Amino acid sequence: MSKEQEFDIFHNNYIYEKADQIFITVLPKIEEIKDNCIFVLDTNALLVPFATGSESLDEIGKILSKLKEQKQLIIPDQVAKEFANNRPKKIGEMFQTLNKKRNGINDPKIGSYPLLEKLDGYRDVLEIEKKIKDILKEYNKAIGKLVDTVKDWTWDDPVSKLYRQLFTPEIIYLLQFERSEVIEKLRYRYKHKIPPGFKDGGKEDEGIGDLLIWFSILEIAQKYQKNIVFVSGDEKTDWYHRSDNIALYPRFELLAEFKNKCNSLSFHIIKLSELLTLMGAKDAVVSEVKIEEQLESDLELSRYSTPNYILADRAVYLYYKKMYDAVFLPKKDIGDFDFEYLDQIGKRVPVNVILINDSISTAMRRTRDKLIKMIHRNLESNFTYEFVIVTSNQEINTSELITKLRMEIYNLFPLTQAYDLRIYAGFLDEKNIFTPIA
Repeated sequence: MSKEQEFDIFHNNYIYEKADQIFITVLPKIEEIKDNCIFVLDTNALLVPFATGSESLDEIGKILSKLKEQKQLIIPDQVAKEFANNRPKKIGEMFQTLNKKRNGINDPKIGSYPLLEKLDGYRDVLEIEKKIKDILKEYNKAIGKLVDTVKDWTWDDPVSKLYRQLFTPEIIYLLQFERSEVIEKLRYRYKHKIPPGFKDGGKEDEGIGDLLIWFSILEIAQKYQKNIVFVSGDEKTDWYHRSDNIALYPRFELLAEFKNKCNSLSFHIIKLSELLTLMGAKDAVVSEVKIEEQLESDLELSRYSTPNYILADRAVYLYYKKMYDAVFLPKKDIGDFDFEYLDQIGKRVPVNVILINDSISTAMRRTRDKLIKMIHRNLESNFTYEFVIVTSNQEINTSELITKLRMEIYNLFPLTQAYDLRIYAGFLDEKNIFTPIA
């Protein structure tokens, strides 16, 4: 075994360098340090305003501006880079939603029925039809203007304009490091599951982003000798201790490492909504931000490659949340279902959302990938599994599609005949609300 492959059985010495401090570690309340700390913003906190209203954006701007004036606001350069990479996805979601609305409403047309021409009801229908067409024409024209505006955005959307005023170079912290040294630390930490960031170790960049942000936080605390409040919506297990899929409090390993480097200073993590509450923001603004944070956290939007998947999965998830008392995300990154729910008899049922806009072959390919992962788990014969086929094209014959899909599944995977395999279908309306098809 090479040295690089060896597991360090003494890695706890790296985590808990000062074991004599473990039992006496005490964190002050954030309310006690809010006027004498530095708020460090994470990427996900910067992306939340893209899904909020103008009032919330204004309120967020006022609070961040106040923190900047008080020299309490810093953004790590890694966060700025991640924002630059993720901003186009947020704009893309907005563009796709607007464009879909523009193309999703068809002109009403009752058709030609000469036999009915002398009936008052028929003439009334034609007159109303004409009015609706005129209104739709104006509506589509207005939507078209919005689509063109969003399409022409470079860095002049409302959120980016606000950030351009606020995030001037002096509050961006530039981390200096040797690449080889960071890579060595990265691989050691991830091998021994030392937080933060090891949950992202499977990414192409080996999840180095979280580690660079963490190193920036440590340097900022040391440089300014200030308590740090990290404003982040990331609730993965490499940042938080969790129970029943709920984030409880920051990993103790993080607090220990922070103490090792920064002595008497303290480290805290809060969400953007909690920062707004702390700074006295309006209840309506806090509520709107909380909703968006919950959606982002629940659906782990970074798993999806296109805005289409985001819309479909979000819509189905919200539908199930309304229908059932208990809906859960996978506790581990097993990757073979999107979420689970408890049915009326208390049985835990995994659900996968399959988005299609064209043919059964697309649905079959995506379903096959999910089934392979499921079958490899050697599930018991009475296992229940649900697929929800989502389409924005209401002209697709979903009944025929489900029948063919089920037959192909049983032919390809005979073992699934022993399962309680449920396949449902539905569509997204112009407001991206999921409606099941009977």
